[in-house]
Amino acid sequence: MKTSVEKKLAILQSLTDVPFATAQEIAEVHDVSISNVAGIKAIYNKRGIEYITKLRGKLPHKSFSGAFLNFEGDGKLGARERMFRHIQLAKLRCGKILTLPSTEWKMERMLNQISKRFNYIACENNPECFKKMVAKSDWYGTNNVCHQTSVGNFIFQAKEDEYSHLLLDYCGKLETFQKEIKYACENKIVKKGGIIAVTLYRTRSNSPMISKLNQLHSDMSGQHIEMNDNTNAVKMFFHCLSALTEFEVVEEFTYNDSSPMILVILKRR
Repeated sequence: MKTSVEKKLAILQSLTDVPFATAQEIAEVHDVSISNVAGIKAIYNKRGIEYITKLRGKLPHKSFSGAFLNFEGDGKLGARERMFRHIQLAKLRCGKILTLPSTEWKMERMLNQISKRFNYIACENNPECFKKMVAKSDWYGTNNVCHQTSVGNFIFQAKEDEYSHLLLDYCGKLETFQKEIKYACENKIVKKGGIIAVTLYRTRSNSPMISKLNQLHSDMSGQHIEMNDNTNAVKMFFHCLSALTEFEVVEEFTYNDSSPMILVILKRR
Protein backbone atom coordinates (compact mmCIF):
# COMPACT_ATOMS: atom_id res chain seq x y z
CA MET A 1 0.00 0.00 0.00
CA LYS A 2 1.27 3.43 -0.95
CA THR A 3 2.17 5.70 1.98
CA SER A 4 0.41 9.09 1.87
CA VAL A 5 2.30 12.37 1.93
CA GLU A 6 0.76 13.24 5.30
CA LYS A 7 1.89 9.96 6.79
CA LYS A 8 5.42 10.34 5.38
CA LEU A 9 5.69 13.74 7.05
CA ALA A 10 4.36 12.32 10.31
CA ILE A 11 6.95 9.52 10.20
CA LEU A 12 9.70 12.09 9.55
CA GLN A 13 8.50 14.08 12.56
CA SER A 14 8.73 10.99 14.76
CA LEU A 15 12.19 10.13 13.45
CA THR A 16 13.37 13.66 14.28
CA ASP A 17 11.58 14.18 17.62
CA VAL A 18 12.26 10.73 19.03
CA PRO A 19 15.71 9.60 17.91
CA PHE A 20 15.78 6.71 20.40
CA ALA A 21 12.56 5.10 19.18
CA THR A 22 12.97 1.95 17.13
CA ALA A 23 11.70 1.60 13.56
CA GLN A 24 9.22 -0.98 14.86
CA GLU A 25 7.77 1.47 17.42
CA ILE A 26 7.38 4.21 14.80
CA ALA A 27 5.82 1.72 12.38
CA GLU A 28 3.29 0.68 15.04
CA VAL A 29 2.29 4.28 15.78
CA HIS A 30 1.73 5.15 12.11
CA ASP A 31 0.34 1.76 11.04
CA VAL A 32 2.96 1.15 8.35
CA SER A 33 5.60 -1.52 7.79
CA ILE A 34 9.09 -1.32 9.22
CA SER A 35 10.41 -1.25 5.65
CA ASN A 36 8.32 1.88 5.00
CA VAL A 37 9.95 3.62 7.96
CA ALA A 38 13.42 2.47 6.89
CA GLY A 39 12.85 3.67 3.32
CA ILE A 40 11.67 7.13 4.40
CA LYS A 41 14.60 7.43 6.80
CA ALA A 42 17.07 6.48 4.05
CA ILE A 43 15.70 9.13 1.68
CA TYR A 44 15.80 11.77 4.43
CA ASN A 45 19.40 10.86 5.34
CA LYS A 46 20.35 11.30 1.69
CA ARG A 47 18.34 14.40 0.79
CA GLY A 48 17.72 16.12 4.14
CA ILE A 49 15.43 19.15 4.32
CA GLU A 50 14.99 19.09 0.54
CA TYR A 51 12.91 15.92 0.93
CA ILE A 52 10.66 17.54 3.56
CA THR A 53 10.22 20.66 1.44
CA LYS A 54 9.19 18.56 -1.55
CA LEU A 55 6.63 16.63 0.48
CA ARG A 56 5.16 19.77 2.01
CA GLY A 57 4.88 21.28 -1.46
CA LYS A 58 2.42 18.53 -2.35
CA LEU A 59 0.00 19.56 0.39
CA PRO A 60 -2.49 22.44 0.56
CA HIS A 61 -1.01 25.22 2.71
CA LYS A 62 -3.71 24.77 5.36
CA SER A 63 -2.73 21.13 5.85
CA PHE A 64 0.40 21.84 7.86
CA SER A 65 1.86 24.11 10.49
CA GLY A 66 5.34 24.25 11.97
CA ALA A 67 8.22 22.17 10.65
CA PHE A 68 6.27 18.96 10.14
CA LEU A 69 2.75 17.85 11.04
CA ASN A 70 1.15 16.82 14.31
CA PHE A 71 -1.13 13.79 14.34
CA GLU A 72 -3.19 12.38 17.17
CA GLY A 73 -1.35 9.60 18.97
CA ASP A 74 2.05 10.68 17.67
CA GLY A 75 2.95 12.51 20.89
CA LYS A 76 3.43 9.35 22.96
CA LEU A 77 6.82 8.87 21.35
CA GLY A 78 7.71 12.46 22.16
CA ALA A 79 6.71 11.91 25.79
CA ARG A 80 8.99 8.87 26.04
CA GLU A 81 11.88 10.77 24.48
CA ARG A 82 11.52 13.54 27.09
CA MET A 83 11.55 11.05 29.96
CA PHE A 84 14.59 9.38 28.43
CA ARG A 85 16.44 12.69 28.14
CA HIS A 86 15.81 13.72 31.75
CA ILE A 87 16.89 10.34 33.13
CA GLN A 88 19.99 10.53 30.95
CA LEU A 89 20.77 13.98 32.39
CA ALA A 90 20.08 12.80 35.95
CA LYS A 91 23.15 10.53 35.88
CA LEU A 92 21.52 8.03 38.25
CA ARG A 93 22.43 4.90 36.33
CA CYS A 94 21.41 2.18 38.79
CA GLY A 95 18.80 1.37 41.41
CA LYS A 96 15.07 0.72 41.44
CA ILE A 97 12.56 2.37 39.14
CA LEU A 98 8.88 2.16 40.09
CA THR A 99 6.99 1.99 36.81
CA LEU A 100 3.69 1.44 35.02
CA PRO A 101 5.06 -0.16 31.86
CA SER A 102 3.25 -1.03 28.67
CA THR A 103 2.95 -4.74 27.95
CA GLU A 104 5.93 -4.28 25.62
CA TRP A 105 8.08 -2.40 28.18
CA LYS A 106 8.72 0.31 25.58
CA MET A 107 10.03 3.04 27.91
CA GLU A 108 12.17 0.58 29.82
CA ARG A 109 13.61 -0.74 26.57
CA MET A 110 14.73 2.80 25.72
CA LEU A 111 16.27 3.25 29.19
CA ASN A 112 18.31 0.11 28.61
CA GLN A 113 20.41 2.28 26.28
CA ILE A 114 21.37 4.44 29.27
CA SER A 115 22.08 1.64 31.73
CA LYS A 116 21.41 -2.05 32.17
CA ARG A 117 21.80 -1.67 35.94
CA PHE A 118 18.28 -0.44 36.59
CA ASN A 119 15.73 -2.90 37.90
CA TYR A 120 12.02 -2.25 37.62
CA ILE A 121 9.20 -2.60 40.12
CA ALA A 122 6.25 -2.82 37.71
CA CYS A 123 2.55 -2.50 38.55
CA GLU A 124 -0.54 -3.37 36.51
CA ASN A 125 -4.10 -3.98 37.72
CA ASN A 126 -5.65 -5.39 34.55
CA PRO A 127 -5.24 -9.22 34.60
CA GLU A 128 -4.74 -9.64 30.84
CA CYS A 129 -2.26 -6.76 30.58
CA PHE A 130 -0.48 -8.10 33.65
CA LYS A 131 0.03 -11.51 32.03
CA LYS A 132 1.47 -9.93 28.88
CA MET A 133 3.70 -7.65 30.94
CA VAL A 134 5.06 -10.54 33.00
CA ALA A 135 5.84 -12.55 29.85
CA LYS A 136 8.43 -9.94 28.85
CA SER A 137 9.58 -8.74 32.26
CA ASP A 138 12.98 -10.45 32.08
CA TRP A 139 14.02 -8.71 28.86
CA TYR A 140 15.49 -5.69 30.62
CA GLY A 141 17.48 -6.79 33.65
CA THR A 142 17.47 -9.75 35.98
CA ASN A 143 15.83 -8.26 39.07
CA ASN A 144 12.56 -6.94 37.65
CA VAL A 145 9.47 -7.70 39.72
CA CYS A 146 5.84 -7.45 38.55
CA HIS A 147 2.86 -6.86 40.84
CA GLN A 148 -0.83 -7.04 40.00
CA THR A 149 -1.76 -4.08 42.16
CA SER A 150 -2.00 -0.31 42.23
CA VAL A 151 1.28 1.61 42.08
CA GLY A 152 -0.04 3.70 44.97
CA ASN A 153 0.44 0.75 47.31
CA PHE A 154 4.19 0.93 46.69
CA ILE A 155 4.34 4.71 46.88
CA PHE A 156 2.64 4.86 50.29
CA GLN A 157 4.96 2.14 51.67
CA ALA A 158 8.18 3.63 50.26
CA LYS A 159 11.01 5.01 52.37
CA GLU A 160 13.07 8.11 51.68
CA ASP A 161 15.54 7.63 48.79
CA GLU A 162 14.13 4.19 47.97
CA TYR A 163 13.81 4.76 44.21
CA SER A 164 16.02 6.28 41.55
CA HIS A 165 13.04 7.36 39.43
CA LEU A 166 9.25 6.99 39.22
CA LEU A 167 7.54 6.50 35.84
CA LEU A 168 3.86 7.08 36.57
CA ASP A 169 2.07 6.70 33.26
CA TYR A 170 -1.33 7.01 34.92
CA CYS A 171 -3.44 7.99 31.91
CA GLY A 172 -6.14 9.07 34.35
CA LYS A 173 -7.43 12.25 35.99
CA LEU A 174 -5.33 14.20 38.47
CA GLU A 175 -7.82 13.98 41.34
CA THR A 176 -7.55 10.18 41.30
CA PHE A 177 -3.79 10.21 41.92
CA GLN A 178 -3.09 13.55 43.65
CA LYS A 179 -2.54 12.02 47.11
CA GLU A 180 0.11 9.54 46.01
CA ILE A 181 1.92 12.13 43.87
CA LYS A 182 1.92 14.51 46.83
CA TYR A 183 3.11 11.73 49.18
CA ALA A 184 5.98 10.78 46.87
CA CYS A 185 7.26 14.36 46.78
CA GLU A 186 6.74 15.22 50.45
CA ASN A 187 8.41 12.00 51.63
CA LYS A 188 11.28 12.22 49.11
CA ILE A 189 11.02 8.60 48.02
CA VAL A 190 13.12 9.44 44.93
CA LYS A 191 16.83 10.07 45.36
CA LYS A 192 18.35 13.52 44.81
CA GLY A 193 18.73 14.11 41.09
CA GLY A 194 16.05 11.55 40.28
CA ILE A 195 12.82 12.29 38.43
CA ILE A 196 9.12 11.65 38.84
CA ALA A 197 7.43 11.51 35.42
CA VAL A 198 3.62 11.75 35.55
CA THR A 199 1.23 11.31 32.62
CA LEU A 200 -2.37 12.44 33.07
CA TYR A 201 -5.53 13.31 31.16
CA ARG A 202 -6.15 17.02 30.76
CA THR A 203 -9.83 16.65 29.96
CA ARG A 204 -12.44 18.53 31.94
CA SER A 205 -13.11 17.49 35.53
CA ASN A 206 -15.50 18.99 38.05
CA SER A 207 -13.69 17.76 41.16
CA PRO A 208 -13.41 20.36 43.96
CA MET A 209 -9.62 20.39 43.80
CA ILE A 210 -9.50 20.94 40.02
CA SER A 211 -12.24 23.59 40.19
CA LYS A 212 -10.30 25.51 42.84
CA LEU A 213 -7.08 25.37 40.82
CA ASN A 214 -8.87 26.57 37.70
CA GLN A 215 -10.48 29.42 39.62
CA LEU A 216 -7.12 30.38 41.13
CA HIS A 217 -5.51 30.43 37.70
CA SER A 218 -8.38 32.51 36.35
CA ASP A 219 -8.10 35.03 39.22
CA MET A 220 -4.33 35.36 38.84
CA SER A 221 -4.12 35.50 35.06
CA GLY A 222 -7.46 36.88 33.96
CA GLN A 223 -7.60 34.09 31.36
CA HIS A 224 -10.79 32.16 30.73
CA ILE A 225 -10.57 28.40 31.32
CA GLU A 226 -11.84 26.39 28.36
CA MET A 227 -14.57 23.98 29.39
CA ASN A 228 -12.81 20.94 27.95
CA ASP A 229 -9.29 21.74 29.07
CA ASN A 230 -7.72 21.42 32.52
CA THR A 231 -4.14 21.96 31.39
CA ASN A 232 -3.60 25.05 33.53
CA ALA A 233 -5.05 23.38 36.63
CA VAL A 234 -2.74 20.38 36.25
CA LYS A 235 0.29 22.62 35.76
CA MET A 236 -0.65 24.74 38.78
CA PHE A 237 -0.92 21.64 40.99
CA PHE A 238 2.64 20.60 40.14
CA HIS A 239 4.06 24.10 40.50
CA CYS A 240 2.43 24.43 43.93
CA LEU A 241 3.91 21.05 44.86
CA SER A 242 7.29 22.26 43.63
CA ALA A 243 7.12 25.33 45.86
CA LEU A 244 6.45 23.17 48.93
CA THR A 245 8.89 20.29 48.35
CA GLU A 246 12.40 19.54 47.08
CA PHE A 247 11.08 18.79 43.59
CA GLU A 248 11.08 21.25 40.70
CA VAL A 249 9.10 21.09 37.46
CA VAL A 250 11.60 20.53 34.62
CA GLU A 251 9.26 19.54 31.78
CA GLU A 252 5.65 20.10 30.72
CA PHE A 253 4.56 18.43 27.49
CA THR A 254 1.01 18.38 26.13
CA TYR A 255 0.06 15.95 23.38
CA ASN A 256 -2.70 13.69 22.07
CA ASP A 257 -2.79 9.93 22.44
CA SER A 258 -6.46 9.19 21.67
CA SER A 259 -7.20 11.71 24.47
CA PRO A 260 -5.66 15.08 25.39
CA MET A 261 -2.68 14.26 27.63
CA ILE A 262 -0.03 16.06 29.64
CA LEU A 263 3.36 14.81 30.80
CA VAL A 264 4.90 16.61 33.80
CA ILE A 265 8.42 15.75 34.95
CA LEU A 266 9.65 16.69 38.41
CA LYS A 267 13.28 16.47 39.49
CA ARG A 268 14.49 16.33 43.09
CA ARG A 269 16.89 19.14 43.86
